[in-house]
Amino acid sequence: MKKTITTIDEILDQYLDGLITEEEMRNMHLQLENKHKDEDIDALLEKIELPVDILVAPNTRKVLPNQIFTTPLEPINARERFLHQLPYWVVLLITIAMLLVAYRMFYHSHLVMAEQYFKPYAISTIERSFVSDEQKKEWDKAVFAYETPNYIAATTHFKNILNQQPKNDFIDSFFTGICHLALRQPREAIVYLNKSTEGGNMAWKNTAYWYLGLAYLSNENILVARQYLEKVALADSHIHKNDAIEILQKIE
Repeated sequence: MKKTITTIDEILDQYLDGLITEEEMRNMHLQLENKHKDEDIDALLEKIELPVDILVAPNTRKVLPNQIFTTPLEPINARERFLHQLPYWVVLLITIAMLLVAYRMFYHSHLVMAEQYFKPYAISTIERSFVSDEQKKEWDKAVFAYETPNYIAATTHFKNILNQQPKNDFIDSFFTGICHLALRQPREAIVYLNKSTEGGNMAWKNTAYWYLGLAYLSNENILVARQYLEKVALADSHIHKNDAIEILQKIE
């Protein structure tokens, strides 16, 4: 059995005794050096010891190395996490609340203003003829609902006779628009009030412009509202002339 060579001196002795060649001596020397390097690295790794604190996450229980894969880590304290995040949530909620208040103040300021100046037009002053008794009955129902006031029912009755007598469509459109405005439906009111400006004299048109101004004001379209209110303010004489001037001064 060959003797295991473990030192350089043993290699030299073998070479000097003629038992190995020079090439064999070099190879054996190289193998011996590599073996010693590997042993040195293994010994160095065995000496390195990492503190357990480095391997343990914050807010968790320390565990021994042999317990890392057998013992579950404790969950993070939910109360501490909540208290840590609480200031951020408070600031976020306060910011949202302030934005909502600012929006409501801006939006409702014009809506409330329009409602303060809104008064339904006196339908009893209207005189008109009908081509049939059915239209007259429907008109009477619309007038009764309008004066009650029941603007939902009035809107239905006005629309039932709309387009039945083209020459009076501007009247039916006018009161349909006022009903929508009273119901806080400014977009629908604008459609019918615009149609109502297609008929009637100048005084009638200025009255339609007045309600159009209120409708656009309720709909937060201040630029167009100002245009219609200016027409009323410039009228020679109109029941809402001074009201239009007041609103124009407030929305400047």
